[in-house]
Amino acid sequence: MARRLPKIDQSYFVLYLDNYFTSIPLFSKLRAENIGAVGTTRPSGIDFPALLIALRQKFSTKLDWNTLVAFPVDSVLAVGWQDNNFVLGLSTIHTVHEASSFVKSMRNRPPNTSTNATIVCKVFGELARMELEIPCFINDYNHHMNSVDLANQFRQAYDTQQIAYRTWIPLLHWVLDQAAINAYKIGLVGKTWTKSHLEFRRVLYRKLLAYSKHVKPQLWKEAGPHNWIAWNTRASCAWCLKLHRFKKKLLAQQEEAGMEVVKEISSIITPTQSRAGCDHCNVPLCKSTNCWTNWHSQKG
Repeated sequence: MARRLPKIDQSYFVLYLDNYFTSIPLFSKLRAENIGAVGTTRPSGIDFPALLIALRQKFSTKLDWNTLVAFPVDSVLAVGWQDNNFVLGLSTIHTVHEASSFVKSMRNRPPNTSTNATIVCKVFGELARMELEIPCFINDYNHHMNSVDLANQFRQAYDTQQIAYRTWIPLLHWVLDQAAINAYKIGLVGKTWTKSHLEFRRVLYRKLLAYSKHVKPQLWKEAGPHNWIAWNTRASCAWCLKLHRFKKKLLAQQEEAGMEVVKEISSIITPTQSRAGCDHCNVPLCKSTNCWTNWHSQKG
């Protein structure tokens, strides 16, 4: 998917990911494709620095706020930063050894019930807000990662998901929802749409309904094809019933004319009961005999 993004004037993209997808092999591959990547990560994987894992598991309550530890691994920067908790992340576009690697940002004092509140509250003192110097890695992630949350908010407001037992139905609804959201966002970026998301949805629905009036509906019975379908109750096979009636009529004619009864029609078998049939013809048919072929071989 990242390779299909349009590149203009040799520019590169930066992907911001959450810890579900982030890994050193993935970021290393993206860097080789000239695609930047930033994201929080989980303390796992054989390539991940063992010191960062140990700091998170055993020393996250003993480090001072704003403690920063970083290791380069396969052209990927693995970072650990002490905030309310020891945050682990990966980046291919940041550094930590230069003055430009840090930026001042207004931070809110965490509540006393938050994790490791005592560590952070020492920095704020009695102030509720304070301008602090934090790594650019954290600042950029906080400002760009919320795009995923916004997309979920847009989708949640006008969700088309329905309860279904078939696994592909939710995927279809998700694709439809995401296509509508992408169309709305592209309109915002292109300055061609300045109204609200609700108004965009209303215009979209009107256009889809107007388009549907020009499309000639085709009934499934007219379009076919002939397929087996299960019936709720048993019913006489259409071909067996037709053959039964034909033999019975022919036998009566022969007896009335005093003709010798043909051996093939001397025994009239009761039509077979079936729980399956043809969905196109809407008739029950025997599935284990040639009734299907004989029925559909009739002219007209």
